[in-house]
Amino acid sequence: MPLTKTQVAMIEATGTPNNTTFLRGDGAWGVPAGTSSGGFTAMQVFKYFSGTAAISGTTLTVSAAPVGGLSVGSIISGTGVSAGTTITAFGTGSGGVGTYTVSISQTVASRAMTSSSATFTVPAGKTAAKVTLISGGQGGQGGNGAFGGCAPAYYGGGGGASGGAAIKFISGLTPLSTVSVTLGAGGAGGGCGSAIGATGGTSSFGAYVSATSGTGVSGDINFAAISGTGGDGGDSRYVASYSGIGGCSILANYGRGGDGGSYGVNGTNGNIGVVIIEY
Repeated sequence: MPLTKTQVAMIEATGTPNNTTFLRGDGAWGVPAGTSSGGFTAMQVFKYFSGTAAISGTTLTVSAAPVGGLSVGSIISGTGVSAGTTITAFGTGSGGVGTYTVSISQTVASRAMTSSSATFTVPAGKTAAKVTLISGGQGGQGGNGAFGGCAPAYYGGGGGASGGAAIKFISGLTPLSTVSVTLGAGGAGGGCGSAIGATGGTSSFGAYVSATSGTGVSGDINFAAISGTGGDGGDSRYVASYSGIGGCSILANYGRGGDGGSYGVNGTNGNIGVVIIEY
């Protein structure tokens, strides 16, 4: 397939790259507007979170290693948890097991809690940011086979598609304003009998940029950053003991597709999404 004009512009970007210039969405190397220091100097990372926790007063305690992690700004959900409960400070925890300060005083016994959204506060003096998004990965396909009452056609399932990726430089932000962040969960793996895995959740940064999970279509990284779509997972080997490997995203295991199940075995869940904000 020939390159589009936008892709050619990215490859033949104007300007000189170095450690204080960046490939902008218009296909040029340069310092994005609003970065008075000549580059970004800090970052905040938001991840989807799923774990066991309790709340006493304004202290949330995560008691077991979770999926994903918490950040200042993460919004907590769960049965009995007050709407809008937000992490305001770290205690002994730094994303996983430990204590955190929350915005609303309440008492909630230990139970499953999640965070699929967050609030980013634009720091004082900052008007621009580079945002990198990965959506949740698709769950792997379940294998076929005799186990669990599945149809007796012995072959493994295909791997789930990776999460989509999007990168965007954003200018014109208002210092101390807030931006809503959505964090994609990994899709559940498909059941035995060749059930297709669930699509991973979308990750987004306000209305500025979003990324969606792949569902077996070709993948891309959209540097123009309107959206990003995930890449394919591995095909089934049509042999009982083999299955497809989940598609990989651009950031290690974030957004990785779940692996397909061998015959009679469920596919694995896709990996969680992430939103990285450099400012």
